[in-house]
Amino acid sequence: MKEWVLVGPMGPTLDSRFQNCPVIAVDGGADFSARIDLWVGDADSIQGPLPNGPRLELPKSKNQSDLAHALLQVPDSVSALHLWGFLGKRRDHEWLNLGEVNRWLSSRPSVTALFYNDQGQVSVIALTQGDLTVNGLFSLVSIELNRVQLTGACEYRLLESTELSPISSLGLSNQGRGLIQIKAERPVLFFLEHD
Repeated sequence: MKEWVLVGPMGPTLDSRFQNCPVIAVDGGADFSARIDLWVGDADSIQGPLPNGPRLELPKSKNQSDLAHALLQVPDSVSALHLWGFLGKRRDHEWLNLGEVNRWLSSRPSVTALFYNDQGQVSVIALTQGDLTVNGLFSLVSIELNRVQLTGACEYRLLESTELSPISSLGLSNQGRGLIQIKAERPVLFFLEHD
């Protein structure tokens, strides 16, 4: 399968559009998915009983998050990773989730990771290269020192490979009007605004 879903503890219930994708529930994400192919966690955020079926139980005291362990279970053949229930509430968790996925993408340059908000809309897209359609306001952010080229249907382009410092405002508040192309040495994050 080319597309996988990781379900996190923030909800809402996983949308039916993902019914044909393998599902990894990350700890409390088990509360938000009717079907689970693998559960990974330390059971500190799950409300119900541990799901039946394959699971990777982790100790509560560890050096990596449940999400970091779950990402290790995603096969190399994946081209799109959907992250449902990982945004909102605690900003520290949200930022560290973005950081873990950024680190994971560093070794998988052809994968696109999509984070969904509590309304089921794509809110953050993480990738190293590729085409995406953006209609509306977005900000382009790199967590690490990067070289980025941004072309296509957006107001502010980076026609030449341009240095982008970590969390720089250079990519702040751009306007997408259709198909955009991105090439970067390291992963970048597109933060999308929804009305």
